Amino acid sequence: MDFRSLWTGTLGKAENENDSLRQSYSQQTSVRSVAQRANQLSGRIAMQGYVSHDRLNPDYSYQQPGGLINLDVNRIQGSYYNFSSNIRFRKTYSTRPTRANNYPVRVYELAVEYNNPSHPFRYSAGRIFAPVINGVGNFDGVFLGYKLSNQWEVGTFGGTQPNNLNSKPDLTNSKIGIYANYKKILSPAWRWNTTLAFSGQYYNNKIDREYFYFQNDATLGQKIYFYQNSEIGINRSRLSNRKRKIELSNFYIMGHYAPVPSVGLSASYDSRVNVFMIQTYRAIPDSLFDDALLQGFRGDISWRATRQITLSAGSSIRTRAGDPHKTYLNSAGLYYYNLLKSQLNLNYRFFYTSTPTTKAYSSSYGISRQFSNLYLTTTYRTYHYRYIFQNSQYSRSSITMDGSYALTRKLFTSFEYEYSTGQYEKADRFFAELSYRF
Repeated sequence: MDFRSLWTGTLGKAENENDSLRQSYSQQTSVRSVAQRANQLSGRIAMQGYVSHDRLNPDYSYQQPGGLINLDVNRIQGSYYNFSSNIRFRKTYSTRPTRANNYPVRVYELAVEYNNPSHPFRYSAGRIFAPVINGVGNFDGVFLGYKLSNQWEVGTFGGTQPNNLNSKPDLTNSKIGIYANYKKILSPAWRWNTTLAFSGQYYNNKIDREYFYFQNDATLGQKIYFYQNSEIGINRSRLSNRKRKIELSNFYIMGHYAPVPSVGLSASYDSRVNVFMIQTYRAIPDSLFDDALLQGFRGDISWRATRQITLSAGSSIRTRAGDPHKTYLNSAGLYYYNLLKSQLNLNYRFFYTSTPTTKAYSSSYGISRQFSNLYLTTTYRTYHYRYIFQNSQYSRSSITMDGSYALTRKLFTSFEYEYSTGQYEKADRFFAELSYRF
């Protein structure tokens, strides 16, 4: 994520205005932006193709033609109805027989929404993915929101849970919930968004999982960005023998701070446990889920030393409950832009990881340049692995060439070719896309 894009804008005169003026400004901006988007399309439609050719074992070669439709239609025919879709297609062809099911179409979102800024109600129906409750995931059903004020909104949602494997509707799994959202916008550089939701997943109308979802997203001036989300499980079913009736199942927090425009500091922490589904996992002893806590810390720093040179470094550590060993990942990067005013960009990146069973490091060297409507990149990578218990080593390398070309203002083509070689590997991979962007 490019966090610097979140810091654009200044507080300006808004700092000296009272809350009523700020609310009025927010309302006028919202209505004006909706009017500007009337009858407009956004997103892209693309055709894609991927080919993997294994030179050592040709039977492992395969092809994947595909495509995607990621399209939004705002204010259909001048009304306040909007349409959103996110559909992907990919079919695998291979001479090697496989028992795996090949599901070519995945529908992540296909919904119609009514949203009139001057009305308190908004609603949507279809396969829904609502950003205000994105931690709940998508579902087939309805969503209803009601604005209590310019800052507060409450709502409810419900429907069935799509099948994770084939994206088809699944009437045996349902999902319902309620939420409350608080949003405060003083200016583009000062805003806060908080959501608290309660969601339940049910299998044949029996409790499978119930939990609270809590999320914060804040931009505090041009220097600070903050994000947090967490899930708190509620075990109230008589079928659950869990010792803890309330337990924190997932937690993630991240902060970014730019003390000066040329320096960026980031830190994050996350912890996860395997979520116990009462119905889905009823044949599995729930004690297996008690000692599965995974947690990790990560820190990053970037420094724009000059207009042309940027340095970066990062480090992370991950632990698992009951395991005394830790996993480490360290990285560093050097980026040089516009070499000798030739619009040539160079970069070098280094990664080192250490796990209880493996130690590995990787280096990459990249060069890129913009030629009018054509952008080209070439990257050479090396990988070295050492397997501790087997007392063996393995190395591989790859070279990647990719580019993108604007055929017109809205029609684009892109490609990527990779050749990789190693002791047990020699393969070619090619990806191409033709997309129309609205």
